[in-house]
Amino acid sequence: MTELKPFLEDMLSMSTGSDGRTLQVHFCRPVTADDRKALMDAHNFAVTRPAPADLKAGDRKHYKLIRKSLQNKGLLPAATDTGLARLSLVRGGGLEPNQNGDYIRFSQADQLLAAERAEKEKLEAAWLEAEGIISDLQADNAALVHDLNRIKDHETELVNDNAAKDAAYERLEQQAIKDRKLRDEAQNDADLWRFSVDMGDQPSLLVKVWQQHKGLEADNAAQAARIKELEARLFDAANAEPGEHQEILDALEAHNSGEEQ
Repeated sequence: MTELKPFLEDMLSMSTGSDGRTLQVHFCRPVTADDRKALMDAHNFAVTRPAPADLKAGDRKHYKLIRKSLQNKGLLPAATDTGLARLSLVRGGGLEPNQNGDYIRFSQADQLLAAERAEKEKLEAAWLEAEGIISDLQADNAALVHDLNRIKDHETELVNDNAAKDAAYERLEQQAIKDRKLRDEAQNDADLWRFSVDMGDQPSLLVKVWQQHKGLEADNAAQAARIKELEARLFDAANAEPGEHQEILDALEAHNSGEEQ
């Protein structure tokens, strides 16, 4: 406040203007720009400084009411970064607080612009961060779509495989029904052979067993005929005359020699 000392020494009187809000100061010399600046700085200091810590409860409440009144009148900003202390020109030069004034101080304008720039930079940083997150999400989404398509392709393959298996099972089941029906209708060897051939292009195990069975039957028939022939020769030998025995034995020996050869 030392800057106000020469200002106060040259001040002759003060009076209130006709509007009840204007303070008129009379000097013994011309008012300079430094005088006006000193007066305005003193006013701003008075209305913006915090309440003293040693105020009593009642005085502190009164101080807050004064500040609130100044804020409502536009003479004191609600906060240094959210409002403007507007000023208007005074007749004869100088500025005075006026909520409808067309002027503000450069210091407050710089503060507001700095706060606006900081907020803009903060928003730009948040936007860049959001763009990075969006890019990551888009990449993740593309990967998920790719995986989903692969899963769908596998699902289609499985469905096709299941359909092929179902069709094969249906064919086997129909063939089994047909084979059982043919087996039940088989009445003789010819039917059994037809049934076996129907089961495949090549002879099946059942056909081979049937062939072996037929071979054994043929062998048994030949052995039975041989036995009957030997029994007949033995019967003839038993009933032959003594001179005929040698002829029968010679015939048997010749027959046996022929079989061995």
